[in-house]
Amino acid sequence: MRLKLFVLIAFLYSVEIYSKDKGLELKEFEIQKPNYEITGGKWWSSNLFGNVHKKITKKAYELIDKKEYPDIYYFKDDIIDGSYDEEGHPDIKHNGGDVYSIWFSSKVIYENNYDRLNIEKDGLSVRRTIGVLLHYANMDFKTAYENLGVICHLTQDQATPVHAANIKHSFSDQFEMFYSEDFKIDLSGFNEQIPELNPWEYYQWTQDDTRKRVNNWIDPENKKPYWQQNKDAPPLGKDSTFGPYGSYGGGKDHFAKNVCEENYDGQENCKLVPKSPEIRKRQISVAVYATAMTLKSASKKLPPLISETNIQGTKLNFKVLENRCSDLKYKIYKNNEIIAESAINLNLQSFPFSREISVDLKTKGGFKIELIDCDENATIKYLFIE
Repeated sequence: MRLKLFVLIAFLYSVEIYSKDKGLELKEFEIQKPNYEITGGKWWSSNLFGNVHKKITKKAYELIDKKEYPDIYYFKDDIIDGSYDEEGHPDIKHNGGDVYSIWFSSKVIYENNYDRLNIEKDGLSVRRTIGVLLHYANMDFKTAYENLGVICHLTQDQATPVHAANIKHSFSDQFEMFYSEDFKIDLSGFNEQIPELNPWEYYQWTQDDTRKRVNNWIDPENKKPYWQQNKDAPPLGKDSTFGPYGSYGGGKDHFAKNVCEENYDGQENCKLVPKSPEIRKRQISVAVYATAMTLKSASKKLPPLISETNIQGTKLNFKVLENRCSDLKYKIYKNNEIIAESAINLNLQSFPFSREISVDLKTKGGFKIELIDCDENATIKYLFIE
């Protein structure tokens, strides 16, 4: 007997995942064209969101329950590495990125074809493809969670005024510099409520939160705002980084000042210190909490997967994989009627959690398998037995 899969078992071409009530449903589709491309090598943002990106992500783990979100801990190193990755930006000058596409579709990054790497395209080579669900459905979990870290990176960026207000800035931006207090992030005093959103929505939430405040952050010395949004900036809820540029208040960066002290041998040691450290402390706290919420939301939104499908007579065998839940339920349909269903406990000794299923369908024809996890995410697979 032959088994024909209408949905490719390994999801070699890509997947589409869309809302189904509060969960997600996984189906085959043609891969969406990436919204943008990057040519050239990696680049890194200045000190704060170069060095501190990783520190923010590590700190976020203090807000995440390991038992409730086991996948986020299992792939912790990959997520942290991704949070230091700048390639979510459309280009080196862009202050944001399309987190929605990085979650749902993919972003292809090309480089000059010096070594004829991978797939040639217009004289360029594909260095990598960023797409959380794309790699997840292909069961490349390490890359999927690293790409989730890229979403965290872009979200964290929006807690910085120059990103949220879309201000052109250099690596020497005084807010983004690495200061001594960054060695140990302090969340004390931060008790604001962060809403429960989809993982791709914290980027815009963080940006809006910053934009609501940015024009009111005033330099206590010259009484000028540190940063100013463009008067024609998009309204809240729209990505300001695709709008007109904002500016530094007074036309120059003045967030820090030079403070000098004499050392033991009478020589002066000078360093830059923030004029308003409380602003920076709050924004880093926002970045930490938004990162934690992004990761928890992502864990709840990733769907169960079906793999290793085969047929023996009329017996259907398949394997289920799950990132978070200890149990699942499946339903098998024929002509829109349920012919088999069951709740199943998963093997929690390895990751992802898994279980091999065997069901005697007792007939031929077309079937639909629906797999549903504890977060109401659903994966659907169609098959035909001749």
